[in-house]
Amino acid sequence: MTSATLLSPRSVPPEAGPGAPTGSSRARQRAYVRTIVLLDAAVVTTAVAIGYIARFGLEEPGRGRLPSVVGGPILVLAWLAMLKLLRCYDDRILGYGADEYRRVTGAGLRLAAVIAIGDYIADVGVARGFLAISFAVGTVGLVVARFAARKHLHRARRRGTGWSRRVLAVGDTAHVLELLHTLRREPYAGYQVVGACLPDALLAPTPQRLDGVPVVGSLRSIPEAAAAVDADTVAVTACGELTASRLRR
Repeated sequence: MTSATLLSPRSVPPEAGPGAPTGSSRARQRAYVRTIVLLDAAVVTTAVAIGYIARFGLEEPGRGRLPSVVGGPILVLAWLAMLKLLRCYDDRILGYGADEYRRVTGAGLRLAAVIAIGDYIADVGVARGFLAISFAVGTVGLVVARFAARKHLHRARRRGTGWSRRVLAVGDTAHVLELLHTLRREPYAGYQVVGACLPDALLAPTPQRLDGVPVVGSLRSIPEAAAAVDADTVAVTACGELTASRLRR
């Protein structure tokens, strides 16, 4: 099974999927992203404070060093900007998979490298011990905070109260059913199948349901079906009638 994002939540027309219960799901998504941003800000600020106190104590470092009242906030803002730049708040990687942790770790490493090179060229005088402690504590803290937030999200998803993606499953009956059962066994992954598209030959003149999921279209009407159920993700399963060229179209 391969999956690809067809429509983002912001790109779905307001009139699509009347009555579809997506408002609360999107509100949960936005709330989760805000929580992650606040967690990151708290962790980075704490890490910089710990790095400064561990390196200099409570006294201002000697002359020739960048004053902490300036350097500390700059480092915090630069770190948060790097997290944003590397798309660490992209909802497609939040809550599942290892990519979220890789991006968070990479943000710290890249920023450390940029600061080290800049300090060498401009001779700003940033203490290396301060940077080493701050980045070590901050990187570990960010990963731990993301892990804790993810576990809380998984528990909420199992209870049916957590943010989940709305999925349109595309393929033949057997593979769509297999995908449906797999996602139902793993609710923590955050994929809720809200509709299915089957080959033309399998469609009936009357409305159909596939293990409780409405069949909303054929392989010729995937975009329209996604809009009808307000799906933000399309999961494409194996199907002989769905060729690569048709899928691109």
